[in-house]
Order: sequence, then structure tokens, then C-alpha cells
Amino acid sequence: MMALATALSEAAGSQGGGTNEAVVIGMVVIGLAQVLNLVLTGKQLFTRQPPIDAEFATKAELGVHIERNAREHAELHSRLGGTERGWREKLEVVRAQVAAIDERSQSTDRTVRIMNQNLMEALRK
Repeated sequence: MMALATALSEAAGSQGGGTNEAVVIGMVVIGLAQVLNLVLTGKQLFTRQPPIDAEFATKAELGVHIERNAREHAELHSRLGGTERGWREKLEVVRAQVAAIDERSQSTDRTVRIMNQNLMEALRK
């Protein structure tokens, strides 16, 4: 380090200015501090610390979780199936009502046609 300070002092002295050795030594110390800071920062970047303490489940806990998950899945599946059956039954009722209304409207159309024909015959007489 002293060799570097001496070399810097000689280089500064050869430029014609009378620089102070304390300034040169201060610059060397600051440069070394920056290099040391870069080395420590680089080491921190490359050493990975996990962000949280991981807690791993045991096989027994995992088995309990899988069983609970399967029960919830089966329960949801049965609920959805029951809801779907309910909607299908309601849809069948609505379809039957629509068919009945369609039959009545066709019957009404036939009745109106017959009445119109009777009216036309009555007017022709």
C-alpha cells in the first residue's frame, strides 16, 4: 500500500504541482474502502438467504391434508350434482308447461279457423 502511495506521490510530484502526501494517502484509503465495500456487497449478492423460515409438513400432515381435500372435493361434486338435478327437473316442468301452452294455442287456432269458416258461410247465405 505504501508503494502505491509513493508511486502516486511521485506521479503527482512529476506533474509540477507540490501535492501533499496526506492527500494521496487519503485517496488511496478511500479507494481501498470502495474496493472493500464492493467485495462485501458482491458477497452479499451471491449468498442467498431464504426470505422466510420454511416449515415443511410431515407425511402424516400431508396425508391428513390430502384426505380433507378429497372429502371437500366429493362434497362439492355432490352439491353440484344435486343442483344440476334440481335445475333439470325444473327445466322439464317448464318444457311441459310450454308444450301445454303450445297445444292450447294450436287448439285455439283451429277453433278460430272453424269459427271464421262458419262466419263466412253464414255471411254467404
